Amino acid sequence: MSIAFVLFSITCFVLGLSFPKQKQVKLFMFLVITLPFLNINTKIHVNYQIPFYLFFLLGGVIKNIYPNRRLSTTDLILILLLFFFFCYMVVSIPLFYHHDFINIIKDVKFIYFSLILYALVLINGPLQTAQLSDFDIFLKWNFIIAVTCFSLMYFFNIHLTLNQDSYFKINEVRYMNYGTYVLPIYTIYALANNIVIRKSNWLYIIVPLLISGNRTLMLLLFLVSITIILKRLSERKLLILLASFLSAVFFVIFVVSKASLQSPLFRIKKLLSIDYLASSINTRLSPFYIALESFDSYDYIFGKGLGFTYYIPWFHYRANLNNYNIYLDSLIPTLYGKYGVFLILPLLVFVLYLKKFSDSKSYYYYLLFFVLLGLTNSFLYQNYLTFILFVMFYLKSCSLTKRNS
Repeated sequence: MSIAFVLFSITCFVLGLSFPKQKQVKLFMFLVITLPFLNINTKIHVNYQIPFYLFFLLGGVIKNIYPNRRLSTTDLILILLLFFFFCYMVVSIPLFYHHDFINIIKDVKFIYFSLILYALVLINGPLQTAQLSDFDIFLKWNFIIAVTCFSLMYFFNIHLTLNQDSYFKINEVRYMNYGTYVLPIYTIYALANNIVIRKSNWLYIIVPLLISGNRTLMLLLFLVSITIILKRLSERKLLILLASFLSAVFFVIFVVSKASLQSPLFRIKKLLSIDYLASSINTRLSPFYIALESFDSYDYIFGKGLGFTYYIPWFHYRANLNNYNIYLDSLIPTLYGKYGVFLILPLLVFVLYLKKFSDSKSYYYYLLFFVLLGLTNSFLYQNYLTFILFVMFYLKSCSLTKRNS
């Protein structure tokens, strides 16, 4: 365990003991959103599958341990689902008792880490001091730190001095911190609530997304944003926009189709090939197909159990990495291999967490975002998830504060 992780964890815990005071909550969010906690320095912000920010939530729960709020219907359903999930874990012990304990923790951490956030929200209710203007500061400083760190990585390769993994040597430079995942959440909230995003904030959103190199986040934010905008348009404006959009799409396809092998557009050109797409999808899902070969008849119903890992053929070039991974690039195949048809349980728990922590106007757009994200990302296993749910709760509190003022 690194000293940095301990220091960051203690800092968050102390800040959590002051929950829900505005300055401490604001400082906590500023630290997590803006600081360069990346995949090249995981040990300073995640140890034993525990992200440092979780200690802020623990501090908040401990300080306000006595609950005095009535349970809503969503609360009751969520508690019931968590009970069923716990029962499933007990009943399915024969399936996973021989699996590594740390892998079992990886499978259930999102449920129990987010449960700490749920307890915090249930005990305290909305943050009365939450202000949407706080995000002007978060976005600005995340932009400054992201561009600075990316420049140092791109021009001076400082990331290679921090991590010698061959993955970072052969792949393009990318900068992704917790703040990267906050950007689409904030944007969807603002658009869904008809809040005008300042021009400077658009710059602070777009540039960090571009240097993250995460095409999935950029595409999904574009699709969800278009969905929100289309719902507001009249039929006439909708037809005009649709015609303009289709014209633009056909123009882009024409330009991309002419791209040469050396062109940066060639990667996009490959996406126009059905054969390439089919081959790419099959490659991504090949670990799932390999796992199915070891399935007994009852595994198709109950899965292989918590802690089951998938063999990843392309991990062989990373000497310090286990060829077996706890999740795949797609969420549903990942869950099916472990839970079988009971994968509905963790999915429903997540949906109810999402409903509990998000505001009513953004909820369905968030749900659309995560449904699409799950096609290429097992987001339930990512360290950023519980913090993203906390950001949603903060934004929801901003809506309630504005409504009551």
